[in-house]
Amino acid sequence: MVTVDRLLQILGERRRRYVLYHLERRDGPVSVDDLAETVARIESHGDRVTDEQRIRVGVSLRHAHIPTLETTEFVHYDSSADELQLTEKPLRFKTLLTVLKTLERRDPVSS
Repeated sequence: MVTVDRLLQILGERRRRYVLYHLERRDGPVSVDDLAETVARIESHGDRVTDEQRIRVGVSLRHAHIPTLETTEFVHYDSSADELQLTEKPLRFKTLLTVLKTLERRDPVSS
């Protein structure tokens, strides 16, 4: 079970929130390449994403953010397929994610 402190630490990082927002909207696994494209697009405020940006975000996801997300009971990473998926979400996770999206005043994935 993830503690509240750990959950807040995980959700405190913007890139991890963007990944979680995107995963929440999808039904099933999402490739890390797709996540890197989505996060890079959000960070570029909808501007064209370069291959360099996409690669840089992908490296960051694979080496920093995915390992952190894997420590939770609500994210599963399949390294052989290079895909991430939400598992059954605890109520406190869903609630916090909803509050964060509201505080950020938009769902950055839909931009």
